[in-house]
Amino acid sequence: MSEDELFFILRAFASLTPIKYLAWPSTTAIEEIQSFLIDHLISSDHFRLYPPSAYYQKSFWKWIISRIEEQDEEVQEEIYSRYLALLDHSPTKVISAAQAPPPSYVTYIWSDTQITAAGAKPELNVENCRKLRVYTVACVGPLGIDGFFAKGILKSSRILELGSGIGFLGIILAQLQLEGIDNSSHINSESRAQPCLCLTDLDEQVLRRCENNVKLPCNNAMAHPELRVTSLDWTDALDESRRNNLVSFFEEFKPDLILGADLVYDVSTISALVATLHLALTIGQTNSSGRRAIIAATRRNEDTLRKFTTGVKDAGLRIEELNSEQNGTSSCFLRNQPDAIGESITCVNLFVITNGTDMD
Repeated sequence: MSEDELFFILRAFASLTPIKYLAWPSTTAIEEIQSFLIDHLISSDHFRLYPPSAYYQKSFWKWIISRIEEQDEEVQEEIYSRYLALLDHSPTKVISAAQAPPPSYVTYIWSDTQITAAGAKPELNVENCRKLRVYTVACVGPLGIDGFFAKGILKSSRILELGSGIGFLGIILAQLQLEGIDNSSHINSESRAQPCLCLTDLDEQVLRRCENNVKLPCNNAMAHPELRVTSLDWTDALDESRRNNLVSFFEEFKPDLILGADLVYDVSTISALVATLHLALTIGQTNSSGRRAIIAATRRNEDTLRKFTTGVKDAGLRIEELNSEQNGTSSCFLRNQPDAIGESITCVNLFVITNGTDMD
């Protein structure tokens, strides 16, 4: 039996991986596969409380049943019953305006950690698919900045996340900071005694979803001593009449680590993003020397990425692309891995941006 093959199926189901990318566990006996599916998917308390959309589950179990039947094996009753129960869910049914559709939950699992987030709708429409790509890229954040753990930068910092979306990366950060509290050996004695985390976005609906996901009991993020979710408008940095809104925010929160995952995808937002980063890294000169921003960017369009890096330099900031020697991982993460909408993520790069001339 290959535990890796079965674990892949579990992770794929949890994260709504497109059916065409699923790999059948060919080295594992059918009986073991079915027992695993019943024990870890159908009978799982987690998936009972935080299920993927019924639409996705129908496709998943239809694929499972067809693969079993292709091998002339009998499908166990629990699997058939689960599929038949899902057939009663019709995506064409009209839902009244007063009825909110049930959320579709997405769970990412790696090592001994899992992060769950709720999507806005039960089916995978175009907007949800775009956001699922963002969730996938957000995984790069904790992987890439792992090289900074030894200095306690992540676990003891006042962290500000830009473009938090559904809160996926923010939940990871909250859990890691909680680990830092539990294990005092990871906390730099010169750092602030209590870590702080602020998750930001602009859209009120997105912020509500983020806050709801943070509060999900399975994520344990609410145990964090100082976690806030708030609105932040990057365009304030470009408007003199509203610029003081951001200045006041940064003066009050005093971030020493700014993080962002998959922010560099729309050329029209780059100027506002760069201006916001400049304020975040320079407000309060006496405290800004140790500040840094770590931005994970997907390579979709070289011109867009170039506009971002050029804009950062033109703003008088220092930008450095991390390589494998600096962060302990490949400088190009998730190479050729399909995301949740079936597109291949070719490359994700990490950039460290500072106001000073030297990295700590």
